[in-house]
Amino acid sequence: MKTTVLKSAVSTNDVLKSLVASGEASAGDAVVALHQSGGRGRLGRSFFSPEGGIYLSVYIEPDLPAERMPVISAVVAAAVCRALDLFGVKAGIKWINDIYLDGKKLGGILCEAIADSAMHLRGTVIGVGLNCFPEGTEFPEELSDIAIGIEMDGPTRQRLTDAVIAALRAVGDGTAPDWYFYYRERSVVLNRRILVIPNRGESFAATVRDIEDSGTLTVETDKGEYMTLGSGEISIRPDGGKF
Repeated sequence: MKTTVLKSAVSTNDVLKSLVASGEASAGDAVVALHQSGGRGRLGRSFFSPEGGIYLSVYIEPDLPAERMPVISAVVAAAVCRALDLFGVKAGIKWINDIYLDGKKLGGILCEAIADSAMHLRGTVIGVGLNCFPEGTEFPEELSDIAIGIEMDGPTRQRLTDAVIAALRAVGDGTAPDWYFYYRERSVVLNRRILVIPNRGESFAATVRDIEDSGTLTVETDKGEYMTLGSGEISIRPDGGKF
């Protein structure tokens, strides 16, 4: 397993996907960049990636049937939080895989499936971005109320980067610790009121009642109906009030 370190990249996920497609990367290989010019998250959103943060991708080929692949996002979120634990950072998880600290977003995860020419699932490229910056780094105004950063010197960032890569490789080879109870413990949405933003249809308010071992979310609507969410987005309010 090798790690490629770049001074800058448009996106570490894009670099690693290209390496996989060309046969130049295998399971466990990683790409790290000191800066991303086009960092992105889920649904094509941009991800603030100034020089000095932690931006990395790891390619894994987990031994899971295709119908179980959605659980990867939850397993990865737990793995990243465990790595942060080693550095005294007790982060939380906003379903499915946003990393939160003190009610704000500390990092994001983007899992992208890789398929062969016959559209058979081959593996997954996992991208992780963490707002662990050099002293003095500031967020743009539009992010200052919703994102949080941790000041970290270069050697500490390197150790955390190595720890996250090791945790993701463990997810790939099946040696990662059980994620489920840890994920529930670190959830910032369990038993909270949320706004559900489905891929199709109108948004609606609900209360999170459970997190299943498939990584799906069970919610109760204001009409008392229970629903299982396997995709889409959710929004939370710091005060748990009405939407």
